Amino acid sequence: MNVSSRFGRIGLALVASAALVTAASAEDKHGKGQQITARDLNRSYGFTCLGQAPLPGPVAGAPVPFAQLGQVTCDGRDTCTGSGYVAQGPGEPVLTFVTGKYTVAPNGLGQVLYHVSFAPGAPPVFDLPIRFVVMDDGREVRGLPTLPGFAVICELKEQ
Repeated sequence: MNVSSRFGRIGLALVASAALVTAASAEDKHGKGQQITARDLNRSYGFTCLGQAPLPGPVAGAPVPFAQLGQVTCDGRDTCTGSGYVAQGPGEPVLTFVTGKYTVAPNGLGQVLYHVSFAPGAPPVFDLPIRFVVMDDGREVRGLPTLPGFAVICELKEQ
């Protein structure tokens, strides 16, 4: 199994974290009769992701423990970028980088599609789709990857 395949799934979790950040602010505003917009995600977030995910590549099988932590910055228009460390199964944590486009509905639910790589500006090794909810006026986001076999939740908090 090559390094890119093994850790590609790890980058997906990073993307999921960023998506969560985007979704968090919508929930609070929606309860107050206000609508959430992409502008509510104009900030940097620290994130953590925990759960279970299948190992990538030819050793795919039963899900194994998955953890990720890092930082992502969203521009308040449609783009988030960041980096973080992913640990999955028995291997060493791996540094991944993400860039993704997001959309958010007035109720604070949104989605982001991250392109994950192992170096800044390098070609992506895989894509990571994430659904999220914005909370606390955009100061928090919760998300989850929508890949088969992933049972991972990500929490983002404004830095």
